This record gives sequence, C-alpha cells and structure tokens, in this order.
Amino acid sequence: MLGGLAQRAAFVAQVRKSKNPVTVLDSGDLFFSSLQKMPPAQAMTKARLIGRAYLEMGVTAVNVGSRDLGHGLDFLLEQRQAGLPLISANLRDPVTKAHVFPPYTMAVYSGIRVAFVGLTGQLEDSGNISEVGNRFVISDPVEAAREILPKLKRKTDLVILLSDLALSRIHEVVKAGRGIDFVLGIRGRALSTKPLKKEAAYFLQSTPNGIYMGRLDLGISRPGYPFEDAGKIIEMEEELLSLDQHLEELKAQLGGPSEEETQFRIGLVKKRKAGVEENIRRASAIGRSRANRFNWKLVPIDPAGPQDSKVREWIREAQINEDMLWLVPERCEPEPLPEP
Repeated sequence: MLGGLAQRAAFVAQVRKSKNPVTVLDSGDLFFSSLQKMPPAQAMTKARLIGRAYLEMGVTAVNVGSRDLGHGLDFLLEQRQAGLPLISANLRDPVTKAHVFPPYTMAVYSGIRVAFVGLTGQLEDSGNISEVGNRFVISDPVEAAREILPKLKRKTDLVILLSDLALSRIHEVVKAGRGIDFVLGIRGRALSTKPLKKEAAYFLQSTPNGIYMGRLDLGISRPGYPFEDAGKIIEMEEELLSLDQHLEELKAQLGGPSEEETQFRIGLVKKRKAGVEENIRRASAIGRSRANRFNWKLVPIDPAGPQDSKVREWIREAQINEDMLWLVPERCEPEPLPEP
C-alpha cells in the first residue's frame, strides 16, 4: 500500500536527526496487496515507487513477503539490482536449492552486531505463482531457521527476525531455531500494540496499509543478556495516574447518599494502586539488574502530517490516485496478541 508514503519518509528523516543510530526495516508484503485491486501496470508503478522511496529512506533490510511475489520474481530481482536490500532465508531456487536472495543481512551499531533474518510466508491468496516458470519455491521456515541461526550464533549480539508468517508458525520457528531476540511482523489484520514474549523472543506486530510505523527503541549495555520491556513500566505509570484521578473523584463523593459503597470502592482502588506500585518497583529493579531494555510503540501516520517533498513529487509524477493511498478495509482496536 502507498498510504502515507511521503509522510513515512518525512517521519524517518525526522527520527534520523537524533544522535542515536536509526535502522529502517520492513517485515514483508511491502509492494502488493490482495486487499486493493488495480490494473497490473498501475500496481507495478506503485510498487516501483515504493521501492524508490524506501531506498531514499535508507532501508537496511526488506523481507520478501508472499504477496510481494504476486507479480512474479523478475520485479523483485529488478529491485535487488537497484539496491533494495531484499532478504529471505526460505525462498530458494527449485533446482540448485540456493537462496534467491540473501537469507540475512548484518549491521554494527556502536560495536553491537545485529543480524536481520527474513522468512517468507506461504502463498495464501497470491495464486499458485510458485509454479509459474518453476523459478522458486518457498521452503519450510522452521527448517530454514534451524539452518541459518546456528551460523549466526558466534557472529552476532542480537538477532531480529523479519517475517510475514502467521503467529502459530512464528512460534514454531522461535522454538526450533533458538537465538531470535525480536520478531517484527505477524501475518493477520488484528492490531496489537503490546509485545508478546515466547521462549526468549519478543513478538512485535506491524500493521498494514501505512496507518502506523512501528518504532523499536533498544538500550543495550550488556550484549547477550535478556531484554526487559521498558514499555511495561510506562504503561503501569500511566495506570497509576489514572487510579490517582479516580481516587480523587471517589473522595469527592464522600458524604453523599452512597457513603458505604463509596468507601468500599475507595478501598478497592487503593488496593489496586498498591499492587501497581509494587509491580513498578519490581520491574524497575529487574531493569537495573539486567541492563538491556526495549520500548515498542506504534506511531500513527497522519494523512495531514509533514511530507517528504521528494517522495511527494514522485507520487505526483507517477499519477497515483491519492484517494487510494489511505484505503483501510478494516481497522481494529488494539488488543493483546493471542496465544496460538
């Protein structure tokens, strides 16, 4: 989807102004969508524009999603030739079994070695294009993880998986492969702002249609040690403020006709407040002892927000219908990621 492409580019440019290293990633299904039908020529125009914009943003890795294969392999090979860092550990040549694209890419930030591994999901609604020309096959992602991850163990301090797999399949990959710290991207429409931890990995859900950009902030003081979710403390602190406000509202009702009920409710809120304060204390202590922390959030991209002038001009030159840029077939309220 092209929703907010110029706004996304402007957001990335703004974040890059900070003193910390910034990495731009995409977990897959970047170029084509089964939810928005359009003539093939127009779809290709949009896809090439997306690739051009992500190169402009300085993207580090783009996982090949199954829907990215919707218009054949030649387009993706063209994008790779143009410099777009496409990766996939389980997209292979059917004859030689070689990887069509690199299975992973590496980057170093202040001495911290990070590997970005890509896994391609199965072709659900893109048609049986794996048979067209017999030019590629999508192998089992679990077996691909078992092959790649041991090779990365001594090379890296951090492994981030980019994936368009379903949640149940990602669980299998993490359990079988070991060594994955974060998973970015989960196939499905449900919108969740909260990380899910399974084994030693945190699952972080991206969202389709350009409505949000996921932002993962990492603080690494002890490479190889576990991570703690700093967002939990922020969330608990926000709940504490809400409880304080509710407590003041209840106290204002004292002396009224429902005095006994009000006192009872005040007791419940105080009990909850004490529990939240204890959880904050424990979480803060763990964070200090283990050092490595992360914070994950979804940043909404405002259609009326700042736009990158260069990308905006490319959209105009491509004559893309802007009414289609923000097509959202379904938008769900945030909810926790379910267990498979």
